[in-house]
Amino acid sequence: MGFYVPGEIRFLCEIARPKIGVITNIGTVHAERAGSQEIIAQGKAELVESLPANGVAILNYDDPFVRQMADKTSARVLFYGLSPAADLWADQVEGLGLEGIRFRLHYRNEVLHLRVPMLGRHSVHTALRTAAVGLAGAFYFGPFHIAGIMTIGFAVFIFVFGSTVGNQQKMGLSKQEFVRKIMFQTVAGILLVYLVVLLSRVVPMQNEI
Repeated sequence: MGFYVPGEIRFLCEIARPKIGVITNIGTVHAERAGSQEIIAQGKAELVESLPANGVAILNYDDPFVRQMADKTSARVLFYGLSPAADLWADQVEGLGLEGIRFRLHYRNEVLHLRVPMLGRHSVHTALRTAAVGLAGAFYFGPFHIAGIMTIGFAVFIFVFGSTVGNQQKMGLSKQEFVRKIMFQTVAGILLVYLVVLLSRVVPMQNEI
């Protein structure tokens, strides 16, 4: 949801009535209009404040502003990050160049070795958020959690496909390279959904995906 000044996200939440909310970080992008990071944090916190008691607030544990928002919501809180104090966290991050990144993911007592086709250490947070939203779907949809997770996985695929199509010419990809990239990212998306299913069912697994 877009934000410039406090009150805007609360207004949007009154329309959309979200059940799951994700707060990634509190930067300085909107500081010119908002005035300070503290005010930005106040405005973005309106999302978690608007969640119902049976909803899920997904918060970045590594950002101190976001971490404090756990006290502002009645929804269930799911922390993600690079700290073992988070509910869903990663370590042993390794860059593989153009082949992406490899890291170890932890949830409860389970450990997964994961490789995804995204560049940079910051992309670990993207993968963690994807898994966290899938887990939140499992919490919220209850016995229908598999359908919820698959729906979220499909939405992720649509996002990846749309962003790739929009940047095909900018990336200078030939038709074959474009198709190969879509196939690769689709497989990666399916593996992420599979990861979420495994975590939601708490199935022990230590093989690399």
